[in-house]
Order: sequence, then structure tokens, then C-alpha cells
Amino acid sequence: MNKKIILIEELIHQAQELENDDKRIDYITMRVKMIIGKFFGEESKYLKQLSSIRFKPSLLSGTPPRSAYLERFNGGRDKLVNLLRVMKEELLLDVYFNNSQLIDNSSNKQIGANYSMNEMERKFQVFISSTYTDLIKERETVVMA
Repeated sequence: MNKKIILIEELIHQAQELENDDKRIDYITMRVKMIIGKFFGEESKYLKQLSSIRFKPSLLSGTPPRSAYLERFNGGRDKLVNLLRVMKEELLLDVYFNNSQLIDNSSNKQIGANYSMNEMERKFQVFISSTYTDLIKERETVVMA
């Protein structure tokens, strides 16, 4: 599999394992920022989306309850994972539409392995849901197939 996609998959796995007050949050978000810049450019929409992800509640007045921290953290983690999954999908689309190979924009070199139509067709199925969480298992099954 392509090196870029493998890196994104590693980040997805790391983000999914994050727990509240995890010291790796800063490291992982900085790593995601670096990878977005390298893979998609410093003006990428993904950088703006990443900067809007929050892991702690805003303090308007007083101290928020512990549940507010957990809710904000879980929401931030889910948004980070979703962002990484969309980035992975974009890279897979590049593979599909660019002669079955990824183009490294920084050096204009082709990288990665060839993918057949059947492999790529299995990766792209449409899921229509009202929320992200209601079809997680179904999407994971398709991605792992």
C-alpha cells in the first residue's frame, strides 16, 4: 500500500486510542499538521479544519463539570479521526484517478503500488446516514475487506 496512506492509517489508529488527558494529544495533532502540509500543501483546507478541533471546553464562566471535558474531548477525538479518514479517502481517490498511482506533489514523482480497478471499487461505497456514528461498523467492514 502507498506510504502516504499507511501514515494516515497509523494516525487514525493513534487518534482512536487517545483517552481524555492523554499527553500524546499535542504530539499527534502536531504530526497531523505536518503531514497535511507535506501531503496537501500549507494552504490546505484540512489545516483550517484541524485548527478548529478542540479537546477541552471553552471557559465562559466558572469551572465546567467533568462531563463537559469528556464530551468535548470525545467530540474532538471523533472530529480528528473523521478528518484523517477524509484525508485518506482523498489519497485513495488520487490513486484511483491518477493512473492507479499516487503523485507526490512535492517532487512530481510517482510513488506507491499499482491498484487494480477491483481493489479500488471495493473501497468506495456510499453510506448515507444522519450521523457519523450510526454506520461505523458497516464502514469499517467495507474498509477492511
